[in-house]
Amino acid sequence: MVLFLEITAFILTGLCVVHSIIYRGREFTVLFFLGGLLLGIMRENIVAGFSDLYAYNPRLFYESFASTYELVLWKFRPAVMLWGTVPLLTLFGYAALALLFLIALRLVIGTGVSLLGKAALIFLSIVVIIPLHLSFLAAVRQMIKLAVT
Repeated sequence: MVLFLEITAFILTGLCVVHSIIYRGREFTVLFFLGGLLLGIMRENIVAGFSDLYAYNPRLFYESFASTYELVLWKFRPAVMLWGTVPLLTLFGYAALALLFLIALRLVIGTGVSLLGKAALIFLSIVVIIPLHLSFLAAVRQMIKLAVT
């Protein structure tokens, strides 16, 4: 089952890359996928390691993909749950992160520098995006807390 999921994810990612090249061009595709990859890696390591939002469940690594263990263990007591054990904060968090990344991507693509220069600008913008995102999460967390108390 795990192999099937991995192959499916690989095929779907390939289709997304091909679609992006056809409709957005090669430059956008390279910047979007490599920038998104770097943003995801850096953000997850910073947020999981240095914030009080969540941690990955250590039992997950000893169980199969079909495990009943939660992937994420929330380190704070969320005021409002979205579904299951996922706080409402995550909806705003992912939406804000996507918006910040797309704004940075739009600004970088509009510059007249080479693809390598644009890639460097995307990577540098990630250093700005992560603190902005964490600040936004802290503000939304407080607003949700005030709204329900």
